[in-house]
Order: sequence, then C-alpha cells, then structure tokens
Amino acid sequence: MNRTILQSVAYKILVAGLLSTAACHSYSDKQCSDDKNRRAVETLMTTAQGLSASSPDSALKLLYQARRKASQQISPDTVTVNLFLTLARLQITTSQPDSALASLSRAGSLARQSNDSLNLCRALLQIAELHQNNGNVWLSRDYLNEALAVSEKINNRYLQGVARNYLGLFYSDRGDKQRALELFLEAYKFFSTSNDSSGLAGLFINIGNTFEAIGSTEEAAYYYRKAALKASNNHDFFNQIAALRNIGILFRYSKPDSALFFLLKADSLEPNSSNPVSALIGKFNRANLHLDRKEYKTASKLFAEVYESSVHLGITAGVARALSGIASVEEDQLNYPKALASVNQAISLADSAGDASLKTDLMKQKLGILKKTGMLAEALNTSEEISTFRDSLLPVEKQTAIHQMERLFQVQQQNSENQLLRLQVEQQAAMLLARQKFIVALMIGAIVLVVLFWRMYLLYTDRKKAYNALIKQYRKEDETRLIPQLILSKPVQNEIDSGSVKPGSPEDVLSRLLNYLETEKPYLDPKLKAETVAERLETNQRTLNLALKLHQQSNFSAFISQLRVEEAKRLLVHPKFRNYTIAALAADAGFGSKQSFYNAFEQFTGLKPATYRTLIYQKNSASATSK
Repeated sequence: MNRTILQSVAYKILVAGLLSTAACHSYSDKQCSDDKNRRAVETLMTTAQGLSASSPDSALKLLYQARRKASQQISPDTVTVNLFLTLARLQITTSQPDSALASLSRAGSLARQSNDSLNLCRALLQIAELHQNNGNVWLSRDYLNEALAVSEKINNRYLQGVARNYLGLFYSDRGDKQRALELFLEAYKFFSTSNDSSGLAGLFINIGNTFEAIGSTEEAAYYYRKAALKASNNHDFFNQIAALRNIGILFRYSKPDSALFFLLKADSLEPNSSNPVSALIGKFNRANLHLDRKEYKTASKLFAEVYESSVHLGITAGVARALSGIASVEEDQLNYPKALASVNQAISLADSAGDASLKTDLMKQKLGILKKTGMLAEALNTSEEISTFRDSLLPVEKQTAIHQMERLFQVQQQNSENQLLRLQVEQQAAMLLARQKFIVALMIGAIVLVVLFWRMYLLYTDRKKAYNALIKQYRKEDETRLIPQLILSKPVQNEIDSGSVKPGSPEDVLSRLLNYLETEKPYLDPKLKAETVAERLETNQRTLNLALKLHQQSNFSAFISQLRVEEAKRLLVHPKFRNYTIAALAADAGFGSKQSFYNAFEQFTGLKPATYRTLIYQKNSASATSK
C-alpha cells in the first residue's frame, strides 16, 4: 500500500472523527464512541473495497484495521456485520477458506444479535458454499435449510431463489433428480423477477442438466439455449461457454454436426474467459466428437494437447481422461497393445487421484479391450477387480444411508418432543385456569412470587455488581497493561538512557522495534513478515535478528507468536468476548489458522485455550464474588 493511499485513509478517518465529535453533545459517552468507531469502520471498508481488485493484500490490511475498530464497539450493528461479510469475500478471493469461515461465523453471530435477518441469510448461504467445497455436504445442507427458512421469514424472493438453487444442487449430487428439479423450478419462479442475469443463466444450466439426467433431451436443450441467450446478453462468458458446451454434448450422438458447431462456438469464446480448465474440457469434448466421426488424426491431436496441458497444469484426472481418449483411438485402429498401455497408465493415475468413478470407467474400458484381443484370463481378472473395487465402495454408501436414517430419526424425535411440549403447555394452562377460581390460592401464589422475585432481584444485583467489578478490573488492566515481551531489559535500557547507543545499532533497532510493536500492533496481521518489519524500521534482517538476540529471542517468528499468544490470552478472558468462539478470537489475535494457534498457545502456556479460559473465568468469578 503506497503512502498516498494511507494518507488519504488517515485523512478520511480524521474527518469522520471530527464529525462524530461535533455530534457528541447530544449523545452519551458510549454512543459517541460507537459513532466514532462506526464512521472509521465505514471509511476503511469503502477504501478497501476500492483496492480489492488491484491490491487485495492492501485491502485486507485495511479490513483488519476496521475489524480492530469494530471490536471496540460494544453493540453490534449492520455496519459491523457488513464488515465481516466483506472481509470473508476477500479472504475467499485470496485463498484463505479457514479465515473466511471464521469471519462468516462472526458475521452470522452478530447478525443474530442485531436481528439483521438479511445479512444472516447471506452469511448462512456463504458458509454452506464453503462447507460444500470442503466436502461437508450434510453440514452444507443444514445451513441451506436454515438460510431458506430465514429468507422465507423476511420474504426476500431473491435469497429464497438462491437457497433453493443450492439445495437443488445438493439433491442432484445425491442422485435425487426429481427433488432437485422441483427445487430448481421453484427457484426459477423467484429468480425471474431479479436482475441477476448471471445467476439466472446458471440456474437454467442446472435445470437443463437435471432434465438431461432424467432423459428429457428436448427440455434440456430448451433450457441450455435459454442459458446461452441470457449469458450472451449479459456478456457472461463463463455461463455462455458452459451452456453451448452442454448443447454440444447433448447432440453428440443424435446430431454430430450440430454438436461440433456448438462446441466450436464455445471454444471461440474461451479467450474471453481466461479459464485454462474450461478450455481443456472443451478440447476434450471436441476430441470425443471427432472420435465418434472416426476422424482419428484430429482426435489423436486433440487428446495429445489435452494430455500436455493437463500435465502442465498438474490436473491428474485430466491426464487420465486424455490417456483414456488416446486408448480409444488406438482401440478403434486395432492397436490393442498401445491401447492397453494407455488405459493401464490412466487407471494408475485415477487411483492416485482418488477418483473412484473415473477408475471404474477406465477398468470397464480395459475389460472391453481385453475381450476384443481374446485375452480371456486377463479379462476375467479385470472383471473380478471391478467387482472387488465396487464392493470396497459399498461401506461409503452404507454410511450415507445410515446418516440419512439418523437424520430422519432426529427429525421424528424432535417432532415427538414438540408434541409432548405442547401437551405439557396445555396441561399447565388448564391447571392455571382452575387455580384462578380459588382466591386464597392466588394470594398465596402471589406472596410466593413476590418472595421469589425479590430473591432473584437480590441475586441479579449481586451478579451485576460482580460483573461491573470484572469490567472495571479489565478496563483498568487494559489501560495499564504492559506486555512483558515488549519491555527492554535493564542493561539495554541503561545503555539507551546514557546516550551511547548509535543510530542503526542492534540496541537502537531493538528499542524502535518494541515501540513499533506496542503502539501499532502489526503482529495482529496474519501475513506479517520479518522483511516488512525490517523495511518499516529502515534496517535489514540481519540487524533485526541481532536485536532480537539482545532481547533473548531465538527468532522473529517465535517472538511474534509470543505476542499473538499474549493478545489471545487477553481476548479469551475478557468479558466482552465471552460468547466468541476460540477460532474467531485466534483470527483476531493474528493467527492464520486454528492449528497454528493451538500449537503456539500450548507451547507458551502449557495449556489448551479452552482450559486456560475456563481456569481464568473461575478464578475471576470467585474473586469478584468474595468482594
């Protein structure tokens, strides 16, 4: 981030602060502080959004600053929720899925606290998508169902459509095409009034895929064409290419000439999409079409290009499929030894990639080649291998069925509990109505209630006093708190006080380093590097390392981890963050992942974070109660 941008951000924050100060005369101190922080967060968010495309790292730094500002705000609001949603989107863009999931969880939690149902629904949809990408399909479905319920509650038609579209993909992947089609068509009703042309084009493709899967070719072609037209009008090359390519694959056997036309049309748009994987898929489909037309020279050339590109991009499944295509060409030309060699190599690659479906298809292809060559013994062995491999996959299917049965049992159990609860409520209402006839019983009940309320009030007052004492204690500690690792040793401090330290010496660098770490807390940035700190202090890494050795620190990474652990310890026991998850607090303390946080915390404290938090809360609660 250059100096001009930083100056601009600082100026905007200063102006926002002055405007907030001018309005503080009519607000309480807390409201005034919240207003200042809110304006600063909005300014940082606006600047970060402008930088997100050109300089995502600089935008992330600004959003981390905004997050620290937002943490000082006592009451959550829409601005804070939008901050974490924006931060999550940028973390996804920069390949930080764990951090993005933590940010989305925080956004969802804050949205619940502030009754912001719209942003809660958005957070749930993004969390579901992340879980889907990580393979947690059942957890993803649970979040999608919750998002659908929230969107229906606020009557947001667009988000209802998005939730139904995602749920349709879930059921389609599970093989329930009929349920998937119902959800897709319901989503279309909600999407039809929105301006999201890209989302609508993607939905048309999903509908077409489902119709194709159930054998309705005409309906599939109809929706693919609608998707291509919608994407073309919106210059959405990704969905346009996908739609045209699906039409080509659909017409592969019935209309080969038309299929080739649509595939070539899709490939002609590839330069606009700049997606090498998409280009590979298009080339592979055209190669198969030329193979069907017995144009072996062209097919072999295209399969070879797919093979080379897949090797270059490191796509193992792509290499395996290219070898399968080459084997098919050799098989059609009766060159069985080469075909067997290619398909065996493809099977090995599919096995190493863990692609069970592809491996099964390749083994079937090998079986067909062996039968044509008359190698019946080898064919029998291959057939047995296919049967054994399928049996090995059965436990996964059984686990899926068991999970579905467990979910069904949980739903039935919940329904039974709800019915029992309703009966209990009805019985209590009947008993209360009967008791109302007895005045004496009412008077006794009133006296008992007064006594109970009085005792509850006394208990509440005691707990409130204890809580206020804790808050006062932590505020005082925050104001006077010194991190032990940032205090100079007496010999170095005496040498600096005497004025004998030369500028640029390790002692001088150590003094400026500790001051920089204490005032600006750069260690809260997960991407902080030694080079960045050395450049900030106008020195080199060698001098920086010498300064750390003076401070009895082994290396820069361990020193920064200590500071982050100290920050995490502060956040873990602070009453204001009591309901926050440990993963979220670890991210606030500057750790890039949950595992690195746990390792560092146990290394420097000897305790797990949850254990440390429980012990400190028990100690503080006992101390506050005794006072």
